Amino acid sequence: MKTLKWNNLILLPGKTVSALVRCGFPVAGELVMKTLFPRADHSRYERAVRDYLWHKYAEIVRWYEDSPCPTGHLTADAPIWVFLPEEGEKENNELLQSVRKESGNRPVRVITRENYRRCVSLPGQLIKRLERVDDGILSELLCHTLLFRQDGTYVDARRWESAKKGDPVHGFVFDTLAACISARLPIVDGDLSGILTHMAEGCIHSVRAKRNELDRMILQSCSLRATGFSME
Repeated sequence: MKTLKWNNLILLPGKTVSALVRCGFPVAGELVMKTLFPRADHSRYERAVRDYLWHKYAEIVRWYEDSPCPTGHLTADAPIWVFLPEEGEKENNELLQSVRKESGNRPVRVITRENYRRCVSLPGQLIKRLERVDDGILSELLCHTLLFRQDGTYVDARRWESAKKGDPVHGFVFDTLAACISARLPIVDGDLSGILTHMAEGCIHSVRAKRNELDRMILQSCSLRATGFSME
């Protein structure tokens, strides 16, 4: 952990200059604060990055604004993709064994840094950039492109996430994350995918309506329990 912190501090001057030139003072300033105080509240950094991306990639925002949310359930043959950074990890990997135990009859497909180019079609420039990103960012990109293009479930060390083909949140996050990686923006880090997901939830009308309906149902359920009313 200390080594990672020192590495971040060593890289900070270069990242700050790059952020100042390419993203503006608000992003650069909050990037410095985020690096120096990693355990502090980063809401101001997230807001600065969101505002910057909102203007830089306005055409992506507009493209997905009116996208419908797919409905229905996953089919029995929808694949489960398991991300393992190294090909050699397939043998006796606990995550993979756990997924296979829970998968039922669904096909399980292992995706790694070595074979991902056979699983998804990506532009050559983006593939070159992905050679330099860490496994976490690569997994984020693979998750969102796979779940946007096909029905399925994506599993890595941090998540187990399912989606129907055409889910606009995954499409928006993939397109914007890919654009940021291709442009080598200094804001590409472990927090970016979460920021993009929040942006998608705020700007895509069908997603916002679905979330509001879910919130309404939860509040209604809480209200019924508070009054002692039972629907049974």
